[in-house]
Order: sequence, then C-alpha cells, then structure tokens
Amino acid sequence: MKKIKYLLIAIIMFVMPLVVLAKTNIEGTDIVNIKVPENWKLYMKENLDDMMIWLGYDAEKTENYKYAWLNNSYFFDLVSEDKNTEIILIKKISEFEIDDLSIYQDEDINDSFSEIKKAYAAYETNINLYTTGSGIKYYKIEYKDENANINIIDYITNIHGNMYQYKVQSNVELSKDLINDVEKIIDSIEYDNYLTFVKNNTITEVNTKSGGSSIILIFILLLIIGGAVAVYILINKKKNTYNNSTIVYTDAKPPSSNPAVADFINSNDSESIQSKEINLNQSNKNNE
Repeated sequence: MKKIKYLLIAIIMFVMPLVVLAKTNIEGTDIVNIKVPENWKLYMKENLDDMMIWLGYDAEKTENYKYAWLNNSYFFDLVSEDKNTEIILIKKISEFEIDDLSIYQDEDINDSFSEIKKAYAAYETNINLYTTGSGIKYYKIEYKDENANINIIDYITNIHGNMYQYKVQSNVELSKDLINDVEKIIDSIEYDNYLTFVKNNTITEVNTKSGGSSIILIFILLLIIGGAVAVYILINKKKNTYNNSTIVYTDAKPPSSNPAVADFINSNDSESIQSKEINLNQSNKNNE
C-alpha cells in the first residue's frame, strides 16, 4: 500500500506543475475556459498595468502597447515566463467567407486558403488547417514580420460571425516544443455551448464551389433546352412531309384489262384472211 501511495504522490507532483486550470469568462467573448501552463502568465484589461511592470516596459513602450490593446480588440495576452513569446487574443467581426469554420469538412476549408492568402498578401505565408482534439478548427498561418524581426503564427477560427485570432509572436525561433506548448493552450480553449452547436450542424458532404455548380447547372439546362428544340423540329419536319405528300387512291376492284383488237375479229374472218394470203403467195410463185 505504501508503494502505491508514494506512486500516486509522485504522479500528482509531476502533473500539477504542468497545467493550471484557469476558469475564466473573458468579457466580450464566448470563452468560458482556458488552461494556462504554470510557466505562462495570463493578462487581461484588469491587470494590464501589472503586465507592463512585469515586462519592464518603459513609459513610451507601455503607452504604445496600451494603444494597440485598445485599438486592435485585444482581449487577453498570454506571455511565456521567459518573456520572449506571447499569445494575443484578437476578436472582431469576421471578414472571411466561411462562418462557423468547425462545421465544414476539411476539403471545403482548404479551398478557402486562397482567400486567406489575399488577407496576408504582404507576407510570405504557410497556411494549414489545425484541428483541436475536441473538433474546433483553425486556420494556422505561419509567417515572419521582417521589419520587426518577429516570428508569427496566427490561429484563426470563426464563430457565429466573429473571428477569434490567437496571434503567437516570438522574437526567437518557434521550435517544435514551443509550438506544442502553444497548441496545448489553443486546444484547451472552450467556447460557450459551441461543441454542441458543431455536433448538431456539421456539414457531412463536401460542398462544390458555387461558381462551378452554377456552370454545371447552366450546362445541363442548355442540354435540356437543346434536346427539346431538336425533338420539336424533328416532329414538325415529319408532320410537314406527311402533309405535302401526293395521296394516290386505288379502287377496291382493279379494272379489267382493255380487250385486244384480235378479240373483235371473228374466227371465220381470220381463216379467210389466211386463205387469201396463201393464194397470193402461190400466184406470185407461178408468175415467176
């Protein structure tokens, strides 16, 4: 029993420092829960001044940061303990075509990458689809701000017409371990009743592009109309041919053939003519 007791204590001592459960309702959002690792600090408007002091910002940098916070719809800032990486939540009305991203199939979302590229036209981006274990889907956009020398990853999702953008900024290389830590935080974010909405409204079939569907529909309609016209012309042609043809009527009983001339000559007359022809021939011979 003692061994089991010590094992449980060891497991608890190992797990507890990794994650601190921060139950929070961030005002102006639908976020109801987020798990913040112990080596990260969560700052909101209420403790923004404390954040500036902890980060060691001077008066000018503090003023610029507060200005950005108020004018760019920042709702929280998660800062790593080494102060070189932060995750800023930006919420605003969505400008992207697809709303409620998580109800769509991956293929549909991938088709919208071109729209995202337009929004990031000033940067060379790497865009992928990121899905949490619970099924919430995000655009994952990786790029670098060369002017500020900052590596950035934006995790973006749309919920009921609102865009949630988690902007990961770091002045160091975003290693796999660092990205894993970030994505654990992203995975833990819960939106009020949203998983139920996703479950009840998931689109199970991949939608074809609206432009392609319209073209196919128009093509099918043209085929139907063309076929109907062809059938109509063919029927009319046959009808006209029937109406213009010469109708020949035949008697029920065909007339008998005309009597031959020989039928009107009596047999006696025939024998007389033959006798005369013989006598004439015999007389001609005697004269010779």
